Amino acid sequence: MQNAVLIFNARLVDANTDKKNAAILLADGKIKSFPDKVSLKKLLNDDSVFKFDAKGLCVLPSFIDMHSHFRDPGLTQKEDIETGSAAAAAGGFSTCVLMPNTNPVVSSQEQAELNLNELSGRSFDEIAEAGRARWNEVLGRIAVEDDNLDNLRTFYSCLYRSVLFPRDLSEINADGERVHYS
Repeated sequence: MQNAVLIFNARLVDANTDKKNAAILLADGKIKSFPDKVSLKKLLNDDSVFKFDAKGLCVLPSFIDMHSHFRDPGLTQKEDIETGSAAAAAGGFSTCVLMPNTNPVVSSQEQAELNLNELSGRSFDEIAEAGRARWNEVLGRIAVEDDNLDNLRTFYSCLYRSVLFPRDLSEINADGERVHYS
C-alpha cells in the first residue's frame, strides 16, 4: 500500500466517539479506514505501511477556537495574523474566530480580506509547519534527556512558558502612548 500510515493504540475521540485502542489507516493524506482487529493484524505485518504507535495519545478532529485574539491590525506587538495562525495550527486548531479587539476594529469584509492577504496565500499545512518550526526553535534551545515522558512534557511546558511570558504585553491608548497593565 503506497503512502500508507497506520496509527494504532490510539484513543479516538470526537463528538460521538470515545474509543480506546483504536486504529486509523491513512492513505495519500486522507482517512482510508478504521481497521478491525483482523485487518489491523495484517497491516501491522505489512512492511510497506508506516506505523505510529499512539499508546497514551488521543486522535481528535481539529479544533475551533471561538474566541481568538490575533490583534491585527493595530496591536501586532501582541499577536498578528501569521503568528496567531501558526500557533493555532501547531496546536490543532484549523479555525479561529477573531475578536474585534483591534485598532481599527475589523468590521468590514475589506479589512478582513486585507488581514487574510498577510498570509501570502499559504496553505494550512504551510502555516502549521511554520508554527512547528517556531515551536521547535524556541524549545530546542535546551536539550533534556529523560526516560520519563511526563518529566519531559513538564520541563518543555515550563520552558515554553518562561520564554513566552517575558514579552511586551502593553497596549497603545488613544493618544498613541504605550500603556502597561498588570
